[in-house]
Amino acid sequence: MENGNVSKIQEAILRNDELFDALAELYKVFGDGTRVRILCALTQSEMNVSEISAFLDITQSAVSHQLRVLKTSSLVKSKRKGKTMIYSLADEHVRAIIERRSSNTRHAVSKSDRSQSRAISERINSNARYAVRDGDGSQTRATIE
Repeated sequence: MENGNVSKIQEAILRNDELFDALAELYKVFGDGTRVRILCALTQSEMNVSEISAFLDITQSAVSHQLRVLKTSSLVKSKRKGKTMIYSLADEHVRAIIERRSSNTRHAVSKSDRSQSRAISERINSNARYAVRDGDGSQTRATIE
């Protein structure tokens, strides 16, 4: 690569340093399976903490903790309905990220093992229970039906 091209690339990276840091933070948020499952659930419908907890079969405390992280990252928004907070995806960009990643993941899995992909999809579609760790590291539930 020519020295002039290297300088242009370095300059472009330095100009976008804050953008890269923000992107890295976003990937950290997506690095937690519970948060991803909550986001996937919210692609289906607005829900309160109790509904998300029941849907994903994890404690309300774990859901609340993860929702705080998702709100801080501007991926989820909330509105009050009486005494209840209702959570939804922040906007259509979040929905697009989740749907795109889900599609790419299913494609990658199906290329490596189609039968495993079907089994995973069936488990997800039947509200499978997942192993979840609380903030203190203790396991809450660990069954997959």
